[in-house]
Amino acid sequence: MARSTPLAPMIGPDAVASRAAVRSPKTAEPVAGTLRRMVVEGQLKDGDFLPNEAELMAHFGVSRPTLRGAVRVLESERLVEVRRGSRTGARVRVPGPEIVARPAGLLLELS
Repeated sequence: MARSTPLAPMIGPDAVASRAAVRSPKTAEPVAGTLRRMVVEGQLKDGDFLPNEAELMAHFGVSRPTLRGAVRVLESERLVEVRRGSRTGARVRVPGPEIVARPAGLLLELS
């Protein structure tokens, strides 16, 4: 007999339709994706500062909270470093192999 878990109603075959709906991406996610691609393709290099908020908001046509959400996504991925209170903004930081290897190691441990 299958063991019941607190998540069973949300992920099992009897999941409620409203809970099973796929979430649409937040506006910050495509903005973060574009900035991430710019880093990967070398348009933004390690040590470069991102343009200021006003320029990025105008370029992407998004609000300040959306832009800040995108920067937080990149910060959590360790692709940018933000110094709070600094007038310099967000700086691109390409992660080294030790940073990239950590999540991969965790995945191997979990499998």
